[in-house]
Amino acid sequence: MPSLIRKIFRKGGLRLRLIGFIVLSIMVTVAILDYFTIRLMNEVILEKTFKIAETSLERIGDTSLIALLERTPADKANLEEVLKKSRSLHSMGVIDISVYMTVKAGDALEFAYFGGLREKESNGARLEPRLAQRILTAANDDIFYEQFLHGPPGETVQPAYRFVKPIIYEYEQKAHCLGAVVIAYSRETIFKGIGKVILVSIASTIIVLPIVLVFAYMLGSRFAKPILKLAQAVSAVARGNLEVDLNITTNDEIEELGNEFKQMVRGLKEKEMLQKFVSGSTITMIRQGTLRDISLGGERKELTIFFSDIRGFTPLSEAKDAQEVVAIVNFYFNLQAEIIRQWKGDIDKFVGDKVMAVFGGPDGIENAINAAIAIQQAIKLANMDRRAKALHAVQVGIGICHGKVVAGNIGSQDRMDFTCMGSAVNLASRLCAKARPAEILTNRQTYQRTGRVHEVEEIGPIVQKGFATPIELLIIRS
Repeated sequence: MPSLIRKIFRKGGLRLRLIGFIVLSIMVTVAILDYFTIRLMNEVILEKTFKIAETSLERIGDTSLIALLERTPADKANLEEVLKKSRSLHSMGVIDISVYMTVKAGDALEFAYFGGLREKESNGARLEPRLAQRILTAANDDIFYEQFLHGPPGETVQPAYRFVKPIIYEYEQKAHCLGAVVIAYSRETIFKGIGKVILVSIASTIIVLPIVLVFAYMLGSRFAKPILKLAQAVSAVARGNLEVDLNITTNDEIEELGNEFKQMVRGLKEKEMLQKFVSGSTITMIRQGTLRDISLGGERKELTIFFSDIRGFTPLSEAKDAQEVVAIVNFYFNLQAEIIRQWKGDIDKFVGDKVMAVFGGPDGIENAINAAIAIQQAIKLANMDRRAKALHAVQVGIGICHGKVVAGNIGSQDRMDFTCMGSAVNLASRLCAKARPAEILTNRQTYQRTGRVHEVEEIGPIVQKGFATPIELLIIRS
């Protein structure tokens, strides 16, 4: 059952929770108010009832004392007149007023009916022994009360309060109990007003509750709508869509949250733009490293270095305007970048019209060669299409070399880049410079580490500045 309630509240969302909270608050508030109201009314009604009973008992008790002492017809008639006037108390819940007198029953005393609101045939009726004993043992004529069930035995009875005043006569410094006055109040009549209050309270709750529910639903919708918009925006950003349009104007904390979210998206856009200017290896280093790691320095690694260079770029830049030159370079850079990424390469940097990329892992050399072949083939097809459209076409030369390099953070404390340095980098760059248009050059040591499945053409060894031994070159057919 608790799990079902949790599911309902989860599906109902904020609206249902708010409605449930308001309804529960109203019910608890009404219950608390009713509880204290009923208690207060009980106290007030009982206090009022006790005062009326006390006043009536004092008046009837004084008259009954004289009637029991003298027992003359005039005194009894006077008592009956007082009792007759007391009948008006019936509307206030009085169901019986009785005067009892003490009579001898052997060695014991009993209380026999002397007069009151009952029928005449009640004369001589005895008061129950328990109450009679309590009256006889009373030290004075102080009033006391108790709860009891009023009605003849075997018939329908009703809960009632019974107020009793002993009639005490002092003679020769000794108290003599002459009788007692008993007034009975119906509990139902006394507290019928409380029942009406409860009914009014329930009716008011039933009338007000639908209005409150509508208000709660509207209020919940007001809260839920911007939150749902924010949730949809978060979901869109999680899917990679940073072009979210979030406009929340609630003039509260939810609006502040929306503004913070827009600020976060703005920051993500800036980071996404910055990633286009930072190499993948640099980003990887930042993601995997700590603040302590992001400092100047490096380590030795075995990597395959890839360079490609646009042929005839200098005359091209002089013959074309700047915007056209940039458009041409960007077209060929974008074509190469996509293929390099497909073959698990990392573009280290763009330098003028040159692309530097790095391939790592056990398949780094094969991936670099495959990427170079794919680039030359893609440029050949692209150039055919560009020429057909009367667009300028260029070719690239590519150099590939595998070896040990120093990879690390290069630069200054406030401006650094993650790049590679070493003889393999220098040789790859020089092979790229030596390669003719649409040609791929590598050295024999690099090619021997491959599966040797590519069609190659050997070029005699050449002497390169900075290298002690001649470099044996190979052209990889594309």
